[in-house]
Amino acid sequence: MNDVVSLGVGSVAGAVVSELLKVVIEEAKMVVSFKSVYMELASTMEDVLPAVIEIEMLQGAGELKKLKDIIDEALVLVRKCSQVKRWNLPSKAKYTRKIEEINKKVLKFCQIQLQLIMLRNQRLIMHQSGIFSYMSMPLEGSTMMSDILPEDTREAIESHLKNINKKIDGLSVYPPVYRDLCSVPMLDKVLVGLDLPLLEIKTKLFKDDDPVVSLVVSAPPGCGKTTLVTQLCHDDEIKEKFEYIFFCVLSSAPTFRTIVQNLLQHNGYEAPTFENDSQAADGLRNLLEELQEEGPILLVLDDVCHGADSFLQKFQINILNFKILVTSRFEFPSFGPTCHMNPLGDEDAKSLLIEKASLRHLSFKNDHIFQEILKRCYGFPFLIEEIGVRLVKEAVREGVLLQVESESEEETTFNSPHM
Repeated sequence: MNDVVSLGVGSVAGAVVSELLKVVIEEAKMVVSFKSVYMELASTMEDVLPAVIEIEMLQGAGELKKLKDIIDEALVLVRKCSQVKRWNLPSKAKYTRKIEEINKKVLKFCQIQLQLIMLRNQRLIMHQSGIFSYMSMPLEGSTMMSDILPEDTREAIESHLKNINKKIDGLSVYPPVYRDLCSVPMLDKVLVGLDLPLLEIKTKLFKDDDPVVSLVVSAPPGCGKTTLVTQLCHDDEIKEKFEYIFFCVLSSAPTFRTIVQNLLQHNGYEAPTFENDSQAADGLRNLLEELQEEGPILLVLDDVCHGADSFLQKFQINILNFKILVTSRFEFPSFGPTCHMNPLGDEDAKSLLIEKASLRHLSFKNDHIFQEILKRCYGFPFLIEEIGVRLVKEAVREGVLLQVESESEEETTFNSPHM
């Protein structure tokens, strides 16, 4: 028996890596919940397998220790994933990322170490066979290789290595699923008269002796409910209290399933199409349980419509440190206590109108006209901003509401270098 043959026969008994690879490939194909990523992993390992078998037969498994460690890790992961339920979406997302990392590790091993081992083996075979001296080894892919290895074996290995190289070429950071779907809106409005209702809501949310889990902020249209709650979410104490703050506008995501999908995608998870609300509720619970390990969660549901009691109850999941804040024109006693917003008082309404109409440095004759405009806005911020400002500007333009600049402003205006 020549040296090459004895080298191969002597190392067959140690072919642990290839057998382990076969086990992982078979088990990976059986994990239904992670079908796409595991089929990709199995495909990569199937491409590696022929080269691993060839190395084991010629040299033993010693050179493949690093690959064996990766495969051991993959096997543990495969068996964990087989226990993950189909709708446990956060766990699926977490393990999917781990599977993708394993696949990358295998490809990176093939990119350098595996090809170096195979090249060294080719040199060893040729040297042991006396075809040429070690130092005069021909370039890889030369015709002499076809005389050393059987043609079908050589072609199979080359084909699989090409597949691996294609995967390596396409290897990149997987694009995140994250979409900015549930972030708190930016504040772009003048805030007047919100200090007291803001304090009332914070007090209810922070109360330790009688903690509120669900709270409704109710007021007629145009009172500033959304502005108030947006301001609340940007409050420093609220941001310190809650690790996660999600803001969902019901007009843009009107169904329970859509909101859960948005929450999942917002947090970087791939959202499935739920067949029913029960599946969506399971998905929401799994997400909240995953997130609450890192800290308290506040969910804002903005602009909830009339008769949405059963809809809101689907969000009431008994999880520690999870609170829900709802804005609506209506009350939902079965869901939680109500915090009523009142229209702005006279002084706050006047301050808002002056600010929005850019009249801070002006005083008025015929002030009764200005007061009449305010009266028609009923203290509603929306009416003040949309109707009051327009009426004031029309009255000024037509000379009905006479304006007189204050002395300091008049002086500033005339002395301005831009005049």
